Parts: sequence; C-alpha cells; structure tokens
Amino acid sequence: MDFSVNLGLLKLKTPLMLASGTWGLGENLDKFFSLKEIRENIGALVTKGISIN
Repeated sequence: MDFSVNLGLLKLKTPLMLASGTWGLGENLDKFFSLKEIRENIGALVTKGISIN
C-alpha cells in the first residue's frame, strides 16, 4: 500500500512523524525498530528546535 502524503512541496513516505521528546535522544529506537524499519515506516522526525551553534 502507498501511504505517502504531500505537505506542500514535501513528500513523506508515510504520515507517521515522531514528535520531539517522545523517543528521548533516539537511543531507544533500536530496541523497538531496526534502522531499516525506521527508514521505511517513519515519515519524519519533528525536532523541538534547530541551531547552528
């Protein structure tokens, strides 16, 4: 099945997005998902903020 969605000009494989803080620093992801599963099933990671510094 194709679950892809478009958000403006951005196309995501799936509408599933991990929100900031829900997975800590990301260290726990490998306990539940393989890297392949993450790449295939998670459309985006939402950050709290981004800084150059």
